[in-house]
Amino acid sequence: MNRFYYKFSFTFTAFCFFFSLNLKAQNASFTPTHLKAAEEMLASMDMPTVFSSTINNMIKAQSANMPLDKQKVFSDTMQAFMNKYLTWNLLKTDMAKIYASEFTEPEIKELTKFYQTPLGKKMIEKSPVMMQKGMLIGQQAVMAHQAELQEMIKAAVTKN
Repeated sequence: MNRFYYKFSFTFTAFCFFFSLNLKAQNASFTPTHLKAAEEMLASMDMPTVFSSTINNMIKAQSANMPLDKQKVFSDTMQAFMNKYLTWNLLKTDMAKIYASEFTEPEIKELTKFYQTPLGKKMIEKSPVMMQKGMLIGQQAVMAHQAELQEMIKAAVTKN
């Protein structure tokens, strides 16, 4: 594999890792009103749009790292995969459970009020771009030390 595919694989894996950090929430139990409040908060955050934009930004950023003649096929393939397995409709209940596990119902209602304010709406609007920039910072940090990471992994695998 060439470095473009390694770079993408790392970024995609990191995205999935950070996205799934709180999946323990799937096993928790919530009152129906608590879960409904979380779903309403996510709706007030315009999460279907934010989620879609974040995915599209990730694909766009990774496509730019591909050779020019591979960018379209890479982008189309990733979009098809994401549309099949990583859509808001498929994940919204689990996302609501994550928020319900981290915030009380009154806290969620306060957050919902915030996201309905001008500042809250600005936060929603800026979130995908900030996430993309954050992912790029992380990717650059790892890429700057990629050789060391590869040696560490090689040594650990060889040792075990």
